[in-house]
Amino acid sequence: MLESEECFKTFFNQSFQFALVLDAKGTAIEMNELCRVVCGPFAENVIGKPLWEAGWWRQFPEEQEKTKIAIKKTLEGNSFSDEVCFIDKDKQIRQGIRICSPIKDETGKVKRISVVSLDITERKKAEEKLDKETDLTRILLDKMPCIALILKKGTREIIACNEVATQYGAVVGKTCFNTCGQSNIPCNWCLAPETWASDEERHLEVEALGHFWDAHWIPITEDLYMHYVFDITKRKRNEEQLRKLSHAIEHSPVTIMITDAAGDIEYINPKFTELTGYSADEVLGKNLNILNSKKKPSEFYNQLWNTIQCGGTWHGEFHNQKKDGELYWENASISPVIDDKGSITHFVAVKEDITGRKHVEEELTKHREHLQDLVEERTAELTDTYQQLLHAEKLSATGKLSASIAHEFNNPIFGIRNVLEGIKSRFPLKKLDKEEVDLAISECNRIKNLISSLQNFHKPTSGKVAYLDIHKALDDMLLLCKKQFNVKKIMVQKQYAAHIPKIKAVEDQIKQVILNLLTNAEEAIPKKGGTIKVKTKATDHMVAIQIQDTGLGIKAKYKDKIFEPFFSTKPAVKGAGLGLSVSYGIIKTHGGNIKFENQPGKGTTFTVTLPIIKDI
Repeated sequence: MLESEECFKTFFNQSFQFALVLDAKGTAIEMNELCRVVCGPFAENVIGKPLWEAGWWRQFPEEQEKTKIAIKKTLEGNSFSDEVCFIDKDKQIRQGIRICSPIKDETGKVKRISVVSLDITERKKAEEKLDKETDLTRILLDKMPCIALILKKGTREIIACNEVATQYGAVVGKTCFNTCGQSNIPCNWCLAPETWASDEERHLEVEALGHFWDAHWIPITEDLYMHYVFDITKRKRNEEQLRKLSHAIEHSPVTIMITDAAGDIEYINPKFTELTGYSADEVLGKNLNILNSKKKPSEFYNQLWNTIQCGGTWHGEFHNQKKDGELYWENASISPVIDDKGSITHFVAVKEDITGRKHVEEELTKHREHLQDLVEERTAELTDTYQQLLHAEKLSATGKLSASIAHEFNNPIFGIRNVLEGIKSRFPLKKLDKEEVDLAISECNRIKNLISSLQNFHKPTSGKVAYLDIHKALDDMLLLCKKQFNVKKIMVQKQYAAHIPKIKAVEDQIKQVILNLLTNAEEAIPKKGGTIKVKTKATDHMVAIQIQDTGLGIKAKYKDKIFEPFFSTKPAVKGAGLGLSVSYGIIKTHGGNIKFENQPGKGTTFTVTLPIIKDI
């Protein structure tokens, strides 16, 4: 028994905890050394007094009451524990966990009470610090306008999260991928492992769960990391809308420019450069009056500025000047850009090039102003048409007459020519007389050929295919056109190929084509005169006729219509528009082709090719 008591005393005094022994009345009868050392003078005179009167509780009346309750509870036979505060030797407040245990005799009656206190002051301070840090972390997390999580490395278990994260499903104690990620496995785009391995921040923009996210992973401690994620879906959609808008502006067929409130240019689209010739580097930062042609009065621009500076939209037309000095017209709409405070920050101008339209309007105005002249001109043309119809009737009558009296004309002409040739052969003539006789004979031959050509041309087509001498057909038609060529000072140059074969064709139809082309060439040449070149050439299979003039040429816009029926570049009263169409049909019927080469202002070349059909 004595040995057991000695062991208890040794343990009692060497314990790392405060220890006291009380009697059944709560009076202190034993105190270990640690209690004396820590509490110092406050531990004096404790032995022999009730525990609640100990000096270390002098400043804490509530602790005295708690001690009375603890002793009372223990005397009932059960252990009792609570937390207490006391003063140490340095007059510092300390905290501890107190455990009161009953010591009973053989009958079960409580005869003593052991009181053991564990100093938890440092732990309490650490807990308070942690609570403060946790509260601060919570405040910081909740202040973040995004999903914010603090997680364990390796497991991704959520240690703390803010209110925003909770709205997205985050739950403390569960993993981020089970809650926010709505999955049983980590997200395939998660960069947490890279953050753990490198101990460096990671960042990623990603599309997942129907949203766009701006995600960050930041290491905090060896065991924890922070994961915060911004939902940037709205921003991304705005960026996409902005990208579409930017694409539309960049590829807009109209000019778009943005200026600051003072009218200095901040943006132009490519159409602006295409239209004005100014690059972005040349105009950015400069005032929009760089385009001012000074064709509009100052009042015009004053009214414009008054409208837009008052917040209105201005509509109107500019007569501006390009970089190269060329003038152009624009239909413009200028609107202010107003910020949240109601202040004008920029102006946006949308402008359409209407130069072509203005030219058309000017032309229409000119036509209206000269309508009376056009009526008079039309009247004159109708008169000319009537004369042409009379001429056509005369030409038809001439053809019939030439056919009916050709024989009567040919006999006298042959007689005159024979007499002249007899005089030339039988009588010696002086040089001048001989020249005059030769001229008379030549004129007889010309009259004979002219009558023959008229007779053949006005003869109704037989449709009969026969061998045709292309050169003779060309000469016949040139003879018919000779007088008109002379009147218009048109020189004819012939470049006939040697030994060109005859072709099979309907003679009068081919002659009609040649006459149409010669007539068109003559009409294309201005009054001051020009040249018509007639060429022929042959290959193994084709004969080609080329008629080239030095006229005004055919405008590019008419090239695809030139062979259409009833199309003509001449005034309506000067042509029916059938000549080239009929010619095209004739040549195609003969198995050939007709085409043209054109140089506006320099002339046109028509080429007719006809096949060489050899007898089998």
